[in-house]
Amino acid sequence: MSAASWWLFTFVIMLVRLDVPLPQIRSGLQKWIALFVALAVGVEAGVVLWQARKVPGQGLLIPNPAPANKLPPNTEELAKGLFGSYLLPFEIASVLLLVAMVGTVVMAKKRTDAP
Repeated sequence: MSAASWWLFTFVIMLVRLDVPLPQIRSGLQKWIALFVALAVGVEAGVVLWQARKVPGQGLLIPNPAPANKLPPNTEELAKGLFGSYLLPFEIASVLLLVAMVGTVVMAKKRTDAP
């Protein structure tokens, strides 16, 4: 999940009023639909695992993984980029996200009429 979708998810949760209960509709059909969906997901996962066994060299497990000291330093390169040439845009984005988060908290705050 990307950072933007994580913040959006957090804002939506903060804006939803959880103190107002929603009416729940229950039916006998709901259990059958849930069972069908669970079985469909289980069958799909089984088919994926079964097909992954048949593909030579492209399965779920890597037979000969590269040693860690031979891998490129991805985290170091990301940090150099973020805190080197992109420091100002990174800081601007962090301030904008902070302002958006504070604004969301203020907007979602329950207003009470105090005498």
